[in-house]
Amino acid sequence: MSLQMTRLSRDRAVTQWCSMPYRGKAKQFWKMSKEEWTLYQRHRFLEIYQDACTTIPYYRMRQQMYPELKLQEEPLENLLLELPILKKHTLQKHNLHFFPAKSAMGTSRWSASDAVGSSLMVQATLQERGMEQAIFDWWKKQVTGTTRPRTIYLLGSMKQEGQTWLSHSHGANGVHLSIYHLHKRYKDEIVRFINDFDPQYIEGYPSAIYELAKLAGDSLFYRKNRTVATAAAETLAPEWKAVIEQSLCSKVYDVHSSQEGAYGVFECSHGHKHIHPMFGIVEVVREDGTPTEQGEWGRLVVTGLLRKSMPLIRYEIGNRAAKGKAHGSCPCGVSWDWLESIEGRIGDQLQLEDGRRISMLVVNHMIDGMQGIEIHGAQLIQHTLRRFELLIAMKERDQGSRKYVQQSFRRRFAALVEPLCEVELELTFVTEIPREANGTMKLADVRL
Repeated sequence: MSLQMTRLSRDRAVTQWCSMPYRGKAKQFWKMSKEEWTLYQRHRFLEIYQDACTTIPYYRMRQQMYPELKLQEEPLENLLLELPILKKHTLQKHNLHFFPAKSAMGTSRWSASDAVGSSLMVQATLQERGMEQAIFDWWKKQVTGTTRPRTIYLLGSMKQEGQTWLSHSHGANGVHLSIYHLHKRYKDEIVRFINDFDPQYIEGYPSAIYELAKLAGDSLFYRKNRTVATAAAETLAPEWKAVIEQSLCSKVYDVHSSQEGAYGVFECSHGHKHIHPMFGIVEVVREDGTPTEQGEWGRLVVTGLLRKSMPLIRYEIGNRAAKGKAHGSCPCGVSWDWLESIEGRIGDQLQLEDGRRISMLVVNHMIDGMQGIEIHGAQLIQHTLRRFELLIAMKERDQGSRKYVQQSFRRRFAALVEPLCEVELELTFVTEIPREANGTMKLADVRL
């Protein structure tokens, strides 16, 4: 079993180090009053907005759409309503224009994929990554009692880096466990390791945490009250939550954020999904752009307050949500607003011939890191236990790269799910990914 440090482990250690100057500020937000954090958001937004209008090409070239804002004491939500909603396809089309002409030293840029399988280049400075890490560290403090709990990270990309099912994380008090190895063949090893490691915190996709809970059965029941879990990136199904809390941990919390670093939503012990005011500003709007009422579903529009290196102002991120009650009415004690519900990625769990069920986010894992190809959407269709079809919508200029794309995706998919079982992947190029009756798009569609 390989225990060598991966690139992801090194990045995590660096980010932890960069978070240290911001931990004090992140801590303060848990005790701030409504007046204090709204004042912070106003000042921080105006700072980011003015900087974007002078240094970011997309905003600088559209002064009529993004005019100078008057500094009168108008509520921030009214100022935002004067600005246009940034659509995801616009961000993709002008992707590089959302970066400054000269990035700061230590800026990282990477390819990410979203809830509908489309690719996007994102970036962040070391300081911005540090601020984000500080927020998550203090979230861990609230649910575990420490900012650095012993942690199991359930990852989907580790196996691509040539690792076995387990890899130690250098300097981050945690280990990485491959979601593609949650198989009965490894059950005894995994259960034995969890008993020895004694994790306080498990972080991963809801479907992966659920599969780990099913794999363990009652083997870890006696120690489950020493662990909590955070489920992110997918919708946490009630039946998954019940199995996880029965077998694996005392409570699983629902958390939502994004690769773009524009918002963070954290579930408290009373089940309310609080919007972290240091992370960003969250609006829920109707199709015509007007704000929704409490309990009404709408489109999630976010304005990031962390990243000057890639400022996103009123960005429609692709999720749907229902607005909750205003601040100050939650028994957990924080004064932040909350959402009644938020919809994560939607799709089916894939079923493999060897009995494994894997996350629909295998689509994202295949796309992430693809260089030079602009993918507008993707959907993985499962026809049989062995035969899969990947629908891909690509930019027209990249159509000549079809052979490269086919070879790359077949290699990546096989690397993720084999050698435990054999699979066949065919690729179909389409102009757009089909939508469900309710207008959503599924990353994975199982048709067994």
